[in-house]
Amino acid sequence: MAISGGLLRSEEGGQGRLDHVVVPGLVLILIFAPMTFGAVHQWAYTMLETAQFALLIVWMLRIRLEGAKPARRAIADADLKSLALPLALFVGLLVFQITPLPPPVMRLISPATYRLYATSFPGWPQTAPYQALRAAWSSNPHTDQPDLQMRLPPVGGQTQTRARAAAPTIREKANAVMPVTPEKLGRFGDLRWRSIAIAPSVSWASLIEFLSCGSVFFLVLCYPFGLVGEERTANARFMHQLVLALIAIGAAVALIGLIEKATWNGRILWFFLPHDWPTTMPESVRASGPFVNPDHFANFLSMILPLAIVGAIFPISYNDHGHGADLRTSCLVAAFLMVAGIILSLSRGGWIASTTGVCIGLGLSFRHARESAPKVIRRLSRRALPFALLSFVVFLLLVLFVIGPSARNDVSGRIGATAAHGDGLGLKPMAWRDSLSMIWDFPIFGVGLGCWPELFPHYQSPPWLSFYFRRPENDYIQLIAETGLAGAALAFWFAAVVRRKYRAAAAQIGVRQWPLFAAIAGGLAGALVHEFFDFCLHTPANGLLFIILLAALLRLALTHGEDRAVLGLRSVSAPSGYTYPAAVIIAVCAGILIVSVQIQHGSSYPYDIGIPKSFAEAEKCAIDHPADSETHLALVALMPQGAPRALRNEELRASVWLNPNDPLARDVYARSLLLDGKKNDGLKQITLSVFHSPDIESHFYLRPHVLPFLLPEEQRAVYEGFERAVGAGYEGAAHDLGQFHRRLGRYLDAAQVEEKGADSTDDDDEKFSYLLDAGQDYARSGRMKKAQDLFRSAIEIEPTDPRPYYHLMVDVLGRAHDLKAVRTVGQEAIAAGADQVTIEQAEADAARVAGNNEAAEAALVQVSVDAPTYSSMMNLGGFYSEVKKFDHAMIAYQNAINVNPTSAAAYFGLAQAEEGAFDFASANRDYAHAIELAPDSMAMRQVYREFQQREAQARKMTPSE
Repeated sequence: MAISGGLLRSEEGGQGRLDHVVVPGLVLILIFAPMTFGAVHQWAYTMLETAQFALLIVWMLRIRLEGAKPARRAIADADLKSLALPLALFVGLLVFQITPLPPPVMRLISPATYRLYATSFPGWPQTAPYQALRAAWSSNPHTDQPDLQMRLPPVGGQTQTRARAAAPTIREKANAVMPVTPEKLGRFGDLRWRSIAIAPSVSWASLIEFLSCGSVFFLVLCYPFGLVGEERTANARFMHQLVLALIAIGAAVALIGLIEKATWNGRILWFFLPHDWPTTMPESVRASGPFVNPDHFANFLSMILPLAIVGAIFPISYNDHGHGADLRTSCLVAAFLMVAGIILSLSRGGWIASTTGVCIGLGLSFRHARESAPKVIRRLSRRALPFALLSFVVFLLLVLFVIGPSARNDVSGRIGATAAHGDGLGLKPMAWRDSLSMIWDFPIFGVGLGCWPELFPHYQSPPWLSFYFRRPENDYIQLIAETGLAGAALAFWFAAVVRRKYRAAAAQIGVRQWPLFAAIAGGLAGALVHEFFDFCLHTPANGLLFIILLAALLRLALTHGEDRAVLGLRSVSAPSGYTYPAAVIIAVCAGILIVSVQIQHGSSYPYDIGIPKSFAEAEKCAIDHPADSETHLALVALMPQGAPRALRNEELRASVWLNPNDPLARDVYARSLLLDGKKNDGLKQITLSVFHSPDIESHFYLRPHVLPFLLPEEQRAVYEGFERAVGAGYEGAAHDLGQFHRRLGRYLDAAQVEEKGADSTDDDDEKFSYLLDAGQDYARSGRMKKAQDLFRSAIEIEPTDPRPYYHLMVDVLGRAHDLKAVRTVGQEAIAAGADQVTIEQAEADAARVAGNNEAAEAALVQVSVDAPTYSSMMNLGGFYSEVKKFDHAMIAYQNAINVNPTSAAAYFGLAQAEEGAFDFASANRDYAHAIELAPDSMAMRQVYREFQQREAQARKMTPSE
C-alpha cells in the first residue's frame, strides 16, 4: 500500500506513518521545551520526558514492523558500540549510586559518605535511622503539640525575670502543625543500608532525565529514515527539516525576547510570575524571552546562532542532489534577531559563547568549504575569513544601532561594571573553590548525581549567606563532585570518542556538508565554553537542544563520509535472534520510565523540600535528605517534651555539622548546651555562630530588647565572634560590631570600631558609610572634635551628599549652640550641591537642639514653603504642638491632610492640637477618624480612650444649666 504526501513516501504504510511521527515529534519537543519557560517546572519536564520516551517506543515499534528484514540503523555497529559503551557504563554508575549498600561496604568505598550518615542518623549503623526517636515519641504518646517555640536559653544563673525572644524558626514557617501519634509514624524497617547518593530520590530523578536525553540522542543519531535504498534522500530531507526547525525556533524565541523586553510588565511571557520573584518588579533590563534566566535564554540562542550566521554565507541546507536551497536571506533575518536577543540579554557568558561558536563555524567553513561561499568572497582568497569576521563585527554594530540608545546604555553599563569592578563572576569562584573540598572528600563515586546542592552548605565558606546555592555554576566541577573521578573518566571517554569521530569525519566529509558540520560544531563548542561559567545545560530546553545538535553532528559525520558514497547511508545489521526481543525490552523499559516520570516527586527537582509539618514528615524527609540541615532542626522542634535531651543535642549537632554557617542551627545548639550546664561549650558555639554570621539581625539574642540581658561572659563571646569576623575581612562585620556596641550604649567603642573600618577599606562608598556612623557615635559619646573631623572627611568623599552636613549641623554644632556655624555649614552644603530642603531641615533641627525656638520655627516655615510636602508639614505641626502654638499646629496638620488624606498620623496630630486648643468636639471627631484609618494602633486607641475619660469627667464637673 502506497502512502503519498507527508514528510516521507513509503510503500509500507506502518513504517511510513512512524516516520511521520518521529520528525514532527522531535520538532514539537524542540518548540515545547523553550516555550514552557525552559521546561524547568515539574509539569513541563514531565511532559517533555514522557514525549522523549514515547519517541523511543516509536523507534522500537518500527524495528518490530520491519519483520524478518534485517534491522537498520543510520550508523555502523562499530560506531554505535563505541558511543554507547561509555554512556551505558555511566548509567551503570548512576544505578550503583542509588543502590543501598551495607555499612561496612559503604565505609570501605566511600568513607566520607559513611561519616555523613553516622553524623546525620543517631545510632547508625548499629540501629536503623531514628529508631531511638520513635522510642522517645512512643514513651510520650499524650503530647498535645510539638514544642516548636525555640526560645532563648536561660542566661547564666540569674534568677530575675528576663526578656525572651522566639527564634524565627519552624513555627513561622509552619503555623498549623497537627499532633502526631505513634500510629502516624512511618514504618521504614531496617534502613541501615544506605546509598552512595546522599539523596537517592534526587539521583533517581536525574537518572530519568539522563535516560530521556539519551533516548533522543540515539534516536537522532540512529533512526533509519526511509526505505532500503532511499536512506540518503530521506536522511538529507531529515537534516534539511531539522536545520529549518532550529533556525525558525531560534528566531521565534529571540523575537519573543525582544517584544517582551519592549513591552515588559514584570512577568515572563506577560502572564507568568515565578514564585520566588517579588510581586513588584522593576523595569526589565535584560531580555529573557520565555526563559526565567536571561543567561539560559542567551545560551539557547548561542547554540543556534552559528547555523544562522554560517547559513547567511554558505548553503547549509541541501536536497538529495546536493544542491543547496537558498536560505541566506532567512538565515540573515534569523541571525539579526538572535544577535539582538543575545546582546539584550546582557549575558556575558552568552556573548562569549556566541562569539566562540560563530568564529569556529566561520573558520571551519572557510577552511574546508571556501568554494561554496559566494564568488565575491572566494575572490578574496586568504583574506576571506578576516573579511567575514570583520563583516560580523559590522553586523554587531548595526544591531547595536538598531536596538536604540537605552539598550546600548545597558550593554555599555554591563561591560563597564565588569571592567571597573571585576565582579563579573560574583560568588562563583567561591562556590568553585569550596566544591573542590567536596571533591576531595568524595573522590571516587561522588555524592550522587544531582546531590551537589544537598551537601554544599557543609563546605560553603563563611560568612553565612541567606540564599540557597542550587548550582556551582560550573557544570564540569559539579559533574566531578556528583559522580566522582569514575563519572568524570566516563565523560572524558565519551568526549574522546566524539572527538575521534569528529576528526575522522573532518578528513572524509564532503564539501557540501562542511558548512552545516562546522556550524553545529561551533554551536556545541560555544555551549561547552559557557558551561565553565554557568549551568545552562541543566535547563531541560538547553540540554535537549545540545543533545540533538550533538547527535546531528555525529549523524552527519558518520553517514556522509566520501568513503561511503557507494554504500549510501545504509548500515544493515546482521539478523539476530536478540534484535526484536531487545526492541521489545527497550520499549517496555521506556513505558516503565514514562510511569516513573509521572509519579516522581516534585521535591527532587528543583529542591523544594519544604518544612515538615509533623514528626513523621520530618523523619521521612531526614531519611530521604539526610544532608538537609533544616530537616534536622524540624525534628528537634517537633520532638515531644519528654524526649531525652541527648537525642535533641545529637540532632542539633548534626544540623550544625551539615551547615556550620547557619546562625539559627548553631544558636539553638548553644542554647541547648547552656541548658545542659555546658557553659564553656555553649559560649564557644555563640562565638562561632557570630563569627560565621556577623549579621546582628540573624541572631535572636542580639535583638535590642534582649541584648542588654546577656551576661558579661556571653557578651564577651559575642564580641569575640565579631572581632574574628572583622579580622577575617567579612563584609559588613565592622558595621554590625559597631551596632552591637551601640545597642549596649557603648558609643565610644562603636565609634572606634567604625573608624578602624574606614581606615581599612579603599572603597569610597564603604568608607563614607563608616565615617558617617563613626561621627555620630563620637558625637553621642561627647567627642565633638573627633566627630566633626570625621564628618568633614565624609564630606570630602561625597560633597553633594546632605547627610554628613546634616549630622555636623545637628549633632555637633547644634549641641554646641553655635547657630552661626550651623548657617555657615548650611550655605557651604547648598553651594556644594547638597539638597537644599534637607539642609534647611537640618538648620531647623539644629536650632531646636540648641533651644532656639524662634530660629527653629523660621527654618521649619522656610522648609514648608520651599517643599510643601507631607513630611515638612508634619514636622512643622509637631514643632508647633511642642511649643503649644496649637492654632498654628492645626493649620500645619490640615495642610498635611490635604497632601495625604489617608494619613492616620496627620488626623491624630490634628486631634491633639484641637484638644490643646480646647476644641473638644473637633478633637473627638478627628481622633475617631484617625483610629478608623489605623484600627490596629493600640497607642492611638489608648490616647483616645484617655481623652474620652477626661471629657466625660469634665462634663460631670460642669454644672448643668
